[in-house]
Amino acid sequence: MKKLRCFTFFTIGLILFFPFVNLASAQAWYVGVKEGNNHMWKLGIYNGNFQGWFEDDLEETLGNFFPIGPINLTRLYIDGIASSINAPQTYWFLNVTSFGPQITNTLLSPYDNTQITSTPVYGRGGWALPHDLSYNAFYDGVWNVVNDTSSFLRQTLNLTLVFSPYGIMYVPLSPRFINWGLFATEFNELMDSKGGLYDNVSTVALSNGYTLHVPSWGFENNTKPIEIKVLYGSSGTLINYEFRYGGLLLTNYVLHIEPLIPEGLVLTIVWSIVIFGVVVLLVFLARKLTKKTVYIGV
Repeated sequence: MKKLRCFTFFTIGLILFFPFVNLASAQAWYVGVKEGNNHMWKLGIYNGNFQGWFEDDLEETLGNFFPIGPINLTRLYIDGIASSINAPQTYWFLNVTSFGPQITNTLLSPYDNTQITSTPVYGRGGWALPHDLSYNAFYDGVWNVVNDTSSFLRQTLNLTLVFSPYGIMYVPLSPRFINWGLFATEFNELMDSKGGLYDNVSTVALSNGYTLHVPSWGFENNTKPIEIKVLYGSSGTLINYEFRYGGLLLTNYVLHIEPLIPEGLVLTIVWSIVIFGVVVLLVFLARKLTKKTVYIGV
């Protein structure tokens, strides 16, 4: 009977250990999103706040930012007028379907020809109009999650992409556990090294992102300051983007739908139910087998 008890406790211990064993395919530590994750962002364009932007002719200034030119705020404004009047004008989606193997290559060629390590995230992207979801466009795409802070700064093309929500859509996923202090320091040092008007562009680290600041006249023709705020969640998913000119909100891009129950939590719940059932069964059998046999007679 003693051996039976030992075997029972060993079996229970083994089952309790199962939830900590990763039975799924290996995933890089810096990738926070999971297969099956669905995301939806709301893109808002606040048309009434663009007057100062156009008066200062800043659409031409941003039009000179390569590769932002074709997707600058003027394009955004026109799209907002064309689709509807009130924000949000469009919904944008990213549904994660699978992952590729980790690679090291010139991910940003021809803009950056140095080697970057990343994991390809395959998914279904697209957009739809909130007042008419049947008017939409979807496509299969690849979003790469890079493996460290410096590589993520380079992936934003040294924050060039953040001057338009159409640009930030190219970097909706950051690596987990990013060092935002280092991120800001590297960017500011880079701007200082370039000198000239670059000296007027700076960023400040937040606990889960950063703000980018261009003071009045920093681009020579902006009579008001430019403020951009970008925030990422714990899984590395973009959760908020805001672009303000002279304190007025011109556009924002806000995560509206994200996975509420992480895949790991789902597995834990399922395993907990299984474990509870098995433990109850084993305890019941152990009690049955360890009952003393009573002999009647001689």
